[in-house]
Amino acid sequence: MFETKQGDAFRLYAKYGGDANAYTSGDRTVYLFSCTENFYENLGILLDHVFNASFTEKLVKKEKGIISQEIKMYEDNPRWRAHRDLLEIMYGKCSISADPCGTLEFIKNVDIDPLNKCRDIAYRPSNMTLCVCGNIEENALIEFVDKRVGYMEKRDKVRFAPPDISDSIISRRHIEYGDVYTPLFYIGVRFDNILDTSDKKSFAAIEILLNLLLTRSSDLYSELYDEGLFEEIDVNFQTVRNAYYAVISGASKEPDRLYEELLSSFERISEKGFSKEDFERTKKSLYADLVYSFATPETLADAVLSFDLEDDDFFEYPAVIAGIDKEYAEEIFNKAFKSENTCVSVIYPKEAKK
Repeated sequence: MFETKQGDAFRLYAKYGGDANAYTSGDRTVYLFSCTENFYENLGILLDHVFNASFTEKLVKKEKGIISQEIKMYEDNPRWRAHRDLLEIMYGKCSISADPCGTLEFIKNVDIDPLNKCRDIAYRPSNMTLCVCGNIEENALIEFVDKRVGYMEKRDKVRFAPPDISDSIISRRHIEYGDVYTPLFYIGVRFDNILDTSDKKSFAAIEILLNLLLTRSSDLYSELYDEGLFEEIDVNFQTVRNAYYAVISGASKEPDRLYEELLSSFERISEKGFSKEDFERTKKSLYADLVYSFATPETLADAVLSFDLEDDDFFEYPAVIAGIDKEYAEEIFNKAFKSENTCVSVIYPKEAKK
């Protein structure tokens, strides 16, 4: 997609001081650039290579080799494997758990015709969002974009079929062995089969709850760390189309015990609730982080784009966070943080298999 009739788009960006990149995740492909000058020249390059990419047999063959190497690299990565296995036991084998890169067999059989067909279906203005963050005059921007893509045939937005995901978790545990020194754990908490994924308020409550549970300042974090139950731990909250889940991951010498302790903590919190002081502190901290993100163009652009692709407005989100009270958050916690909504994927050192 970076090859145009004018040549390599990366070289064209460099000519005008633009730093470009792209990435694909489970529900989107994003093309981006940043620059301190020559904004419209760089934007013109972006629109040109996205809407007028030039495919050749030689280029496709080259990219197939590159992507095949990337797939092999990911398959050799224990963390990637643990995360993939977690999604498979949480949602089954479907587009949610599939690698966006595809499989080696699939890549091997790709040629120009399906690529052109996919581009014609998906790469249309009605199916895209342009997010610009910076000191830009709005009307001038709209006029520029209209001149570049206004000629294109107006077609309806593509409605892709929803992923065929399971109604409940497939399996509670998955174990593999690999090249790791300390066992890696990936714990999933699934919400989409319990909560309304279109409800921004429940989304905000989950984000507050995850921060309450396992940020460095939380009691649970300190308790698990003091018991030596993890060496590192991270929490991510993700939405991919109809999927809506949290991943708690890291390294632990006793991953099974850590998992059971987490489940026990969920039960204990369901009975006792959170302290008012901890809840308000966490909510204010999250609110401050959101407001702070407005100061960084890259972070703000990514957040605005992500919300827009979910037909939502990021600028309304801080007010939603501020409006969540302790009672509502605890109600969501009691619905969502139950053992039957969780699963764990672990990769042990190869030596442990002997």
